[in-house]
Parts: sequence; structure tokens; C-alpha cells
Amino acid sequence: MKKILCFGDSNTWGHNPIGGPRLERPWPSILEELLPECEIIADGVCGRTTAYNVPGEYDKNGLLCLKQHIESGNGADLLIVMLGTNDTKPYFAVNEYNIAASAARLADMAQKSAFGREGSPIKVLLVAPI
Repeated sequence: MKKILCFGDSNTWGHNPIGGPRLERPWPSILEELLPECEIIADGVCGRTTAYNVPGEYDKNGLLCLKQHIESGNGADLLIVMLGTNDTKPYFAVNEYNIAASAARLADMAQKSAFGREGSPIKVLLVAPI
């Protein structure tokens, strides 16, 4: 069975943008319905960035969180990364080039590791956030 890791922020988690409860069908759930032959792992955390530390919250840096996935030894066939929205917060003082470069660092780190199944290189799909 193919394994897909969906790695992102509140959009991946299923945050309801109009202030209601968590969405019943966040995008990884829809992907799971469309690809029943695949194991879909949703790792979405509200406030997660590509590679920036959120003041007072140490679990939001996507680079560090993805590194933990890689070190766990639980590989995947495909990594879908949808991050960047939270990087636009003014206190990070970064521009779109910095955000794209940070997303590329995530992809590069995953591809250079043995995160793919059975030590093979993993395929990475970078998705522009909503």
C-alpha cells in the first residue's frame, strides 16, 4: 500500500476559516476518499511555518517537525507539503522569495534523506497554500 504524508498547517489540519468547528472533511480526508488504495497520514498543525520559530511555541517550525518524521524511520512514498501562509506574519519579516526558499529546503531535506520507503528517495509535491 502506498503511503502519503500530508504535511502542513491549519489548512491541512482542517481549521474552519469562518470560526466554526474543525472541518469534517479537510483536504487529506478528501484525498483519502479519492485514493482508497493509499494510506494517507495527515500532519497538520495550526500556526506551522516552513522553517521559522514562532515565539513561545516550539512545535511550529516545519523544518524541525519534518526532521522528526525523517528520524522516526517511518518513510512514505510521497510527501505533500502545503506551508507558507503563516510565514507571512509581520514578525518574521520575510518576503515571498524567503518563503519559497524555505519550502524548497523542506523538499530538499526530505529528498536527501532516506525518508522514502525502503531507503529510496521520496517524491515531494509542494502545494501553494490557499
